[in-house]
Amino acid sequence: MRRAWAALVSAWLLLLPALHVGFAVVELPRRLLISAAVAAAPRPATKDELFEIAGAFAKLASDPRIPNAASVYEEAEATLGNAIQKWESGAITAPAIVEEKARLRLGRARARIALNDMVGGTLPEKAAGAVEDFDVAISIMEEDLRQNPDKLMYSEYPDALVKRGLAKEELKNWEGAAKDYTKAIDALRPKDGRADKALRGDATIQEGDGLGMNPLILNFRGNALSQLGRYDEAVEDYREATQIFDNDGEVRQASFSRANEALALFGAGRDREGEKMMQVVVRNDPGVTDAHVALAATYWSQKKIAEAESQWKFACENIDTGCQSYKDLKWVAEIRRWPPSLVASLRSFLQAKPS
Repeated sequence: MRRAWAALVSAWLLLLPALHVGFAVVELPRRLLISAAVAAAPRPATKDELFEIAGAFAKLASDPRIPNAASVYEEAEATLGNAIQKWESGAITAPAIVEEKARLRLGRARARIALNDMVGGTLPEKAAGAVEDFDVAISIMEEDLRQNPDKLMYSEYPDALVKRGLAKEELKNWEGAAKDYTKAIDALRPKDGRADKALRGDATIQEGDGLGMNPLILNFRGNALSQLGRYDEAVEDYREATQIFDNDGEVRQASFSRANEALALFGAGRDREGEKMMQVVVRNDPGVTDAHVALAATYWSQKKIAEAESQWKFACENIDTGCQSYKDLKWVAEIRRWPPSLVASLRSFLQAKPS
């Protein structure tokens, strides 16, 4: 496949590979047994330890919406933390030990992110801990690539960068998130200087192509850049992402990306362009609530009362998700991350509109 962006994202929800490590049993001469015990020489992991680690990764596949999900993920975090201490202290040695250290860190990071998400982001220490785990895992991968410059880039590296960026977003570290997304994007681009074209997902990989761009990462960076007020740069990311989605026939994803582009245009003060883009969205995909509500706010600011009320009514009555969330301006500004100017227009509309 030229690009496996859907698989890359869904991998976050799937079971990470369990540790499969083979160990040789070493027979020590009797005269060395006492000295070996005293020195606490590194040893292979026991079957029980490997079973516990595999069980922890299995727990990470649990649905975070089940009643006891928090305790399940806490157990996974604790088990992986114990394994990390043993592996990184040198108490355990095994083939591919560096790779296993990275996987353990990535697993614990996943548990920590899930625990923070379960409580609506009210455990920032978990997100911070996840960032630390990603730091270690990414450093291991980067050292591997430095030592093996001719090695084919593996998807786990940009994937880890993206996940660290998302963890930094939970800490509102938009600059750090944008930098991680940029590193991931650079890792996915062709390495020989050729232009990165938006090809169909089933296109054949050619020499030097790289892994293929993931349009969701472009959207993530656009979101971070928007939070930094770098709206014009965000527009370019959203446009490239839309082209890739269009080429792959992903109509709904392309619509969301266009809506994001429109929001960035409003943020950049390019209101007329933003309005036209939202009109394209509602024409191509009427089920995108964001576009109807944004047009309602925009038309209201232009004194187009009937048009504004029509767009709002459509969002409230003809789309399954409805318009209720958009009555919460804090949600619109902080969760949906509309630019301040458009939030102000929506506030004016909501205040004047009959209940």
